[in-house]
Order: sequence, then C-alpha cells, then structure tokens
Amino acid sequence: MRVMFFAVRVLIFGWLGVGLSAPAQTTYPPGERLIAADPMSGWRITSANGAATAVDTTGPGFTRAWRVETRVDSSPTWAIEFKTPVARAVARGDVALLRFYARATATSDEAGAAYARLVVQKASPDYDKSHEGNYTVTREWREYLVPFTFGADYAAGAAEVAFGFGFRRQTVELGGFDFVYYGKTVPVASLPRTRFTYAGREADAAWRAAALARIEQLRKGDFTVAVVDAAGRPVPGASVRVEQQQAAFHFGSALQMARIATDNADNRIYRQKVLELFNAASTENDLKWGAWAGEWGSAYTQAQTLAGLTWLKQHGLHLRGHVMVWPGWNNLPASIRNLRGTARQGEIPALALAHIADVGGATRALLDEWDVLNEPYVNKDLMDLFGPGIQTDWFKAARAAHPTAPLFLNDYGNHDASTDAGHVAHFETTARFLKDQGAPLGGLGLQGHISANPNPPVNVLAVLDRYAALGLPIRITEFDVNTDDEELQADYTRDFLIAMYSHRSVVGVQFWGFWERAHWIARAAMYRADWSEKPAARAYKDLVLGQWRTRASGAADAQGTWKGRGFHGDYVVTVEHGGHKHEQRFSLRAGAPAPTVRMTTAASRLVNLSTRANAGTGDATLIPGFFVAGTQPKRVLVRAVGPGLAGFGVTGALARPELTLRRADGSVVAANRGWDLGTTAETTALTATMAGAGAFALPRGGGDCALVVTLEPGAYTAPVTSADGGTGVALVEAYELENGGGARLKNLSTRARVAPGAGLAIPGLVIGGDNARTVLVRAVGPGLAEFGVGGTLARPALVLLAGTVPFAANTGWETAAAPAALTAAAAQVGAFALRAGRADAALLATIPPGAWTIQVSGADGGSGVVLIEVYDVNG
Repeated sequence: MRVMFFAVRVLIFGWLGVGLSAPAQTTYPPGERLIAADPMSGWRITSANGAATAVDTTGPGFTRAWRVETRVDSSPTWAIEFKTPVARAVARGDVALLRFYARATATSDEAGAAYARLVVQKASPDYDKSHEGNYTVTREWREYLVPFTFGADYAAGAAEVAFGFGFRRQTVELGGFDFVYYGKTVPVASLPRTRFTYAGREADAAWRAAALARIEQLRKGDFTVAVVDAAGRPVPGASVRVEQQQAAFHFGSALQMARIATDNADNRIYRQKVLELFNAASTENDLKWGAWAGEWGSAYTQAQTLAGLTWLKQHGLHLRGHVMVWPGWNNLPASIRNLRGTARQGEIPALALAHIADVGGATRALLDEWDVLNEPYVNKDLMDLFGPGIQTDWFKAARAAHPTAPLFLNDYGNHDASTDAGHVAHFETTARFLKDQGAPLGGLGLQGHISANPNPPVNVLAVLDRYAALGLPIRITEFDVNTDDEELQADYTRDFLIAMYSHRSVVGVQFWGFWERAHWIARAAMYRADWSEKPAARAYKDLVLGQWRTRASGAADAQGTWKGRGFHGDYVVTVEHGGHKHEQRFSLRAGAPAPTVRMTTAASRLVNLSTRANAGTGDATLIPGFFVAGTQPKRVLVRAVGPGLAGFGVTGALARPELTLRRADGSVVAANRGWDLGTTAETTALTATMAGAGAFALPRGGGDCALVVTLEPGAYTAPVTSADGGTGVALVEAYELENGGGARLKNLSTRARVAPGAGLAIPGLVIGGDNARTVLVRAVGPGLAEFGVGGTLARPALVLLAGTVPFAANTGWETAAAPAALTAAAAQVGAFALRAGRADAALLATIPPGAWTIQVSGADGGSGVVLIEVYDVNG
C-alpha cells in the first residue's frame, strides 16, 4: 500500500461570507448567516483519532483554512466528525446553501483520493438528516456548492453541519466557508450546485465492456424449438417466435403494504407499476418487529401486511421478509427497550426467539426468503449485552420457523472498501462467524444506498469478488441513488445494474422504493409524485424490460428445428403454420440442460368448462354460458351438480337443482331435474358417457342433473335454478364428447352471486392436447351496471390456479402489467370493453395443457353479482 502526500486544499467561500473576492468563485444570491460568525471557534473534532488545526493558506478568495487529519484508519464515516451547530432556528422546507472548498494533502487510498462525508442533521439522536452526501477530494482546491432544504423544524443549536472523516488515513484541508440561509425566499432548484460524477461513467469505460461480455456468458442459455405435425414428422418453414415473459434474475423493490392492500387512484397506479417493472419485492417497514407487534399504530396491521403479501404472491413475485431482528435499541420495539436495565432484561433473548417463530410462521406460505439480521455493524446492542452467539440463535430459530427460506445477513455501507473498509471487513467477519458457528446463513444482503457522489462500479465489483469467496448468493437489498442530479442518477442506475447483473454471485437487485410519495428519500425515487418518469426509470426499463428481455423470431429449418439463445427466464414460444397458431411455455435456467421445446401443429382445445358458485333466484340466479365454435354440430355433456358435491366436502349444496339449456335467443334446447329419471337403459348409457368424458360419478337418486345434447355452433346458456325454491352451491359443467371435427367448445361465461367464505365463484377449464392456449379471463362487477344489473360486486378479485398454486391474478384490470394488451384481447374475441376507472378484473395468460381453476371473490370482502368470462384467444 502506498501513502501519497501532495498538496490539495478545500476552498470555502470566505469565512461565513466574509471571504476575499476571487474570480473562480461561483455567484449566488445573498442571504443570512447559518452558522456562527467565527468559524475558527465554532468547529470541533469529535475523536482522538482525528485532529483539526487552523492553518494559513493561499486559497481562491481566502487565507485561512482548517487542516483535518484522520490519524488511523477509522470507520464508520462518523467515527471522526468535524462539526459546528446551526446558529439559528429553521423550519421544515427552509432553503440553505453550503459553500466550501476542499483539497487533500495526504492519503493512504490506492486511488489517490481522500474522502469526506457532509451531513446537515439533527444534533441529537436519531440524527435525522436534511442533507447527506459523500465527497471525493483530490489534490487541487475544488469548490463545493450544496443547496438543500431542512427536513424538520429545529431550534437554534438543535441542528448541525458535520463533516465525517472516518476513512483510511488522510489529511484534508477545508476553507472558504460560506453557509447561507434563505428561508423560503429562494427556490432550492435555482441555486448553483456542484455536479458530481464517478470513475467509470465515460461511454467507453473498459469495466462496462467487460461486464456486458460477462452478462452474455452468465445470464443467457441456448434452446431449440422442434416443430412436428400430428404424426411426429418435421414441419420445415414453420414460423417461430419466442418472447420472454419474466426474468430469472430478481429485479425488485421494497413496497408499502398499505398501498398494495388498500384502494385509491394512486394505489392502483402503484400496483400496476409493481407488476410492470418488477418480479420480486419485500416489505419496507411492515414486517419490522415494532410494526408487526402493533406498536406503530393503525397504519401497520398484521391483517394488512398479510393481505398485501398474499396479493403479491398471487401475482407471482419472489418475496423477501425484512427484517426479523434489528438489534440496536433504537430499532427494537418499545416492549423490548423497556426491559433494558431492569430485572427482566434477561428475558429479551427468549422474546426475540418467540418473535422470530411468530412472524416466520405467520408468513411461511407467503415469503421466499428472510433478512434475519439487519445492520449488526452499528446495531449491536443485543450482541454487546448477551454475546455474539445470540446471532446464531436467531438464524437457527428462523430456520425452524421457515424450513426452506434462504436466510440473509443484511447491512449497509458494505459495498465499497475504499469508502468504508471497516464496514466491509465487519460484514465479512460476521458472515464467517455465523458459518463457523453452524448458523444456517443462506445469503448476503448489501443494501446499496448510494450518495450524490457515487462509488465507482469497479470498487463495488471488487467487494463482490471478496464476498464471493464465502460461497453464498448475494443480493442488493435496498438500492437507491440519493441525488437531485437526475442524469447522474440515471447513469449510475444503469451502470450499477450492469455491474450487478454481470457478477456470478449476485441473484437480484432490489430498489428501496420507486415512487416519490412512497420512498424514504423522495429525490432518490425513479418516479415523481405525479407518476412521471425520471431518467433513472427510463434507464431501468431500457435494460430490464428492453435489452435484457429476449424477443426473437425465425423459421424452422429442413429438420423442423429453430435454435436460439436468450436471457434466463420464462418464455412463450409461438409457432404459426397453415394458418393456425400454436403456443407453448418453456424456461431457461442457469446450470440446467439446454431445453428442446417440442411443438406439434395438432391443435389443443378446451375440452371441459365448469363453474361452482351459489345458485339463487332473481339477480342471484347462476347462469353459466358457453360457445360452440366451428361449422359442424358438437355433442356435449352438460351437468348441474348439487347433492353430489357432498362427497367432496362441500356444504350448503343446492338440494334440488334444475338445469335448463337455452340458445342465445332464449329458446329451450333441453332441461333436466334428475339425471337418472329416464329408463334403465338411458341411465346406464348416461353413466357410461360421463365416465368416458372423465366426469366424476353421480349418485343415483340424489337429484343432480345431466344432459347429453348435440348442439349447432353458437352461444348457449345453462341457468341453474332450484326445483323447490331453495338456494345453495352448485357445480355446472360442459364436456366435449368427441375430439376433433369441425366444432369445439370455445368460451365460458357465468353470472353468479359471490359472497365471502364459501361464497366464492370457482370456474374451471381443462385444456386437452400438447400445446398451451392463451385465455382472457374477466370478472365484471361494476361494469354490469350499464346492463341494468343491480347489486353487483364492487371490487372483484380474480386468481387463476394450477391446482392450488396461483399462476396469475388481478384486482382491477387497469392495475395489470399491460392493460393495453387486455383491451386488445377483448376486442379480438368480441368481448364488450371494460371502462376506465372501474374495478372490474381481467387477466391474459398463456397456460399449458391440463386442469385450471379460477377463483373469484370480493377484494374488500364484499358480496354481489359478477359476470365471469373465459375467452379462448387463440381462435
């Protein structure tokens, strides 16, 4: 390691505005004094590891400066502070400008730079920040201009300006101070500011070219599409198109559960952006111990948190829990803090384990991984009190609560050893300690909060290489860039994503919020309060949804194959041949064999449509409908099951169903009040037909209904009523009885009344064949009003399930990831348009062959009439 000494001086425009004139100084409006008149007496150093000396100098417009030494390598940045109080009272939103000069005269940093952290903060715990930034100081005097607004009201002396020098050994000179107060007379945006950059930002940066080359190797895989006909023969020349639906790498954001679980205009946009932008998420504050324990008031409830997590899980996001234990007194719940120093203090370890068991167990089915331990470098009070082994206990308790979740150690300031070597070393040491003690440590969390003077990407990559030796997946858990320089923010967002995506050990990047009104630092968000995109949002979308989302097409060769290469993730492949379109899903994963997707040109089809719902009277009458497409008649089996549901554990079934099959004009095709009321021969034949269709057997004498009819192409309804005027749950089914021919079942619709609990409406469908089908599923409640239907379901919630696993979901069609695609699909299949601003639900999904279930409920627990529609989009 080389120690370099050279002349570097920081200029600060005069002592509190009384400096000498200098051409190099930037002009700005005059204002009032913010700190004491005599800067030589107003400053103090906070640590014996640092020293501050007033010296004579020749600076741009000043002749006196402070020389601040960091005598031993120190960390964190505030381990050595050079600070002065704000001498006047200020109010939230007041504007001020800090102007100073700085230069480095000695440094032990390999890059040849020195560093300073500048904050304007409350002068007592919790040291709330009005401004915070890290600054690189080089050998020449440089002017720094820092405009900001105060984040709270402070009495005189209750706030302070502090330079942090907790870095490696260095000497920095500061001078030319002019700290100006404007109140609310000058807009902060009108003031000059020092624009920062970072090493490696240049367009031809070598590190970026190397990273992009690694991405091509690490994040992509090969695949083959083989197109065959029904006899298995190759189909040369078939058109092939692949489109990536989702990335395997996790691009996520911390989210506020109140905005997921409650409904208003902004929250609908918030949910839509979540689905458009991200495939992963965590809670921001909702699972922190105090919030979970109910200490944070009505804004945080367990019910709301679980509802938000359920919504996210239904929509397919990878979910992180944050955080089980944050072991500093300031971040522990009051119920724990109140035991400090009392006779019951010894109960704290057991209470922490009980909390882990509680929150881990309650969320086990919803969360994929957990931050178990947060920020132990600074938040170490429980370790100081009970010993470091308590950390291992927490991880073991978390494993018991969630047997499969990767369990993470999470900290901040651990992404660049040049600016916070102590943090990096402690993080590495803590991870090794946990592993050595048998803790089930499953991942490393680097928060990634970036200041207005960003860390060079090569520095971050170097730290990742160090951590990779631990053999654990790494996740960036709380990324943001705290600057109002929007171009710098966008460029660093781009480069940080490239760097992280290029590193083999990194499995995901999570932002710490994305919208100004739901972000802990508004200016660090990607979206403004009015939902307009900042440049950082465009940079993110260009990479994550553009360059790193594979879309490719071609034609099958003479052997019926087409080969491609794409980013790891989930795909839909579409083959078109002979005027027909066929679809299939496949996945590319790192380390898995290159898949061959076999596509047959034999058409898949809907072979069974069904609905289970309450059957009532009037507007609550259960009215399923379906469509026979094609040019020839189709033989179908239609059933209405009530008593027969008892064998499946369904209670409250309709006792005496009556099934009537009607054409679109209302004329009756057939009706039935008991499937076995015909002759013995007819009953035997119907039993055989039901078995051949794959339908479960109906008990004799139970009163269930069944019809076998041959139907011309067209629309049909099958209303179910009660022969005795009763109400209850009924299952209505339609089965194709012959495969092939010139006709097929196409669409399903059901009008039903939905209620909480057992009052769900549960349509289902079965896709036969080898290929997938794309379906449009809608649950229309408010939209029925224009058709004269009363008592409609106010907020339908729609979930599509493969068995019991959610595949897709929607609550409010405008909150879907791509609302325009829903509108286009509805127009394609001839469905009436859903109006903007209404809470009708819809989803578009390409689903493989097999049985599928749809659940429709009230998103707010409400009841009402809903129209459920399933359209076959493939045509």
